[in-house]
Amino acid sequence: FGYRTVIWSAFKRVMLNVTTAPFRFLGRMMGIEGDDLEFVSFDAGRSALLPPEQEKLAKLVLGLKSRPELVLQVGGRFDAVSDAAALRQAKLDATIASRRESMGDAGIDELLESLYAESFPVEAKEALRLKHTHAQEPPPPGTKRGRKPPPPPPPGFDAAGYFDGMRTALLEAQAVGDDELAALAGARSAAIVAALTGEGGLDSARVTATDVA
Repeated sequence: FGYRTVIWSAFKRVMLNVTTAPFRFLGRMMGIEGDDLEFVSFDAGRSALLPPEQEKLAKLVLGLKSRPELVLQVGGRFDAVSDAAALRQAKLDATIASRRESMGDAGIDELLESLYAESFPVEAKEALRLKHTHAQEPPPPGTKRGRKPPPPPPPGFDAAGYFDGMRTALLEAQAVGDDELAALAGARSAAIVAALTGEGGLDSARVTATDVA
């Protein structure tokens, strides 16, 4: 029985774990859960650290203080779908709030129509209104006994659908560029670095921000 072979195989397995899942291995060494230690979650379109993530980073700081030879690299990340959608919503909300200040007591319907008129031609507004206007249905045929049918309902206008359509079109018209997504990712990595190196934290030389992606 070759003890040397067994020990070397075990050592290689340990080193493989360190290489392929360093944060899981680090978490076990520190006595904390390391399965998600590698990642920090954010709300879509936001760079503020959530309370559970702050607690996670605080635990990481405690573990790394006892191992001064270890350093960290923090890479800011963004999601091109969810983050872009959240940024578009934030832009539209800010535009509506600004317009509300300038228009005083105007209702949300009037605000949406004003913004829509600035972004889309008159034909688009007319087409949208027509889409949400129900045509008058022909009267039903009379009965065999000659009774007159009830009068048909007047044309109906779906105001809720009309203004929802306006809001959707305005939302889709908000432009979000790659530079804005990259800036969001950079703000996230900066928030993580600040949490790790703040008062009572790690030496700033041990934590560096890498390229965003």
